[in-house]
Amino acid sequence: PFRVVAQFPAWLDTSAAVSIQPDLVISRGEEALLVGDCKFKRLGEDEFKNHDHYQLLAYCTALDINRGVLIYPLHEVEATQELTVRNSPIHLATLTIDLSGDVDHLAAECDRLARGIVAEALHS
Repeated sequence: PFRVVAQFPAWLDTSAAVSIQPDLVISRGEEALLVGDCKFKRLGEDEFKNHDHYQLLAYCTALDINRGVLIYPLHEVEATQELTVRNSPIHLATLTIDLSGDVDHLAAECDRLARGIVAEALHS
């Protein structure tokens, strides 16, 4: 029942001066449910990801979507997190995917990540 659009082209502003391109937008019918952005960087245990959250918040705001998800490869720490933006209906989640292991392990990780993304989309 879902449609996934990769590399979704849009504008941050009303005058089309600043382009944005979230990695994915998930819709059901005509309703956009979730915007997602994939990050390909190593995160340490104490590393702060403010700029990634700000970017995702901008995507949610510009696209009028109340749920966003950041996706990181699993490295030293599990980066799963959920937060609700103050004075806003926007909810941001962080998910990880373990890219190590063999093909069967990667397939299982992709399934786990897809289930997590669908669960986030259904909470909208």
